Amino acid sequence: MVENFPIYKVLVVDDDEMIRRLLMTILSKHGQHCEEAKDGFEASDKMKKSHFDAVITDIEMPKMNGVVLTKMLLDEYPDLPIMVMTGFTRNHKIGTVIAAGARDFIKKPFSPAELIMRFKIMMRDQKIRSKTRAKGVMEPSDSIDPFQEKISKLKMQINSFQNKSNFSYDSMDNKLSFTSSESP
Repeated sequence: MVENFPIYKVLVVDDDEMIRRLLMTILSKHGQHCEEAKDGFEASDKMKKSHFDAVITDIEMPKMNGVVLTKMLLDEYPDLPIMVMTGFTRNHKIGTVIAAGARDFIKKPFSPAELIMRFKIMMRDQKIRSKTRAKGVMEPSDSIDPFQEKISKLKMQINSFQNKSNFSYDSMDNKLSFTSSESP
């Protein structure tokens, strides 16, 4: 099923051949051109030899996991959209993956529709980033992460709150209380 959606060259990285083939089949049915790599080292080699518009990688792989691969690829290709997938959400927090620079995270098992939807959103966002940079609004290294500003503000609020308050915990009543060091 080929839709009215741009065609991208996608590198699919997973140590499980069946998963790689499944992803490539789903993406190909939607008009995407795919290549595969069985681990992070092979993915890195392929990136050096050819241009890819996006990477979809597993986290749990021998030799080099997907978080390390994500960091390594983004050091070399800072604007590369990367989607990370895993079946082990207890071992890998979404925040860790996003902090590594991945644009999206998808939990296995997922439906073909969910994969395509997330892929389209990731690539649409990439197109917006590229247009924004072309207009001179931002540098390639700048982040458009909508949560980054919120996280920074929350950190400042927490630090401010911690500096102004004394906390105490009553284990008998299982209550947390605080007193402000500011005058009323």
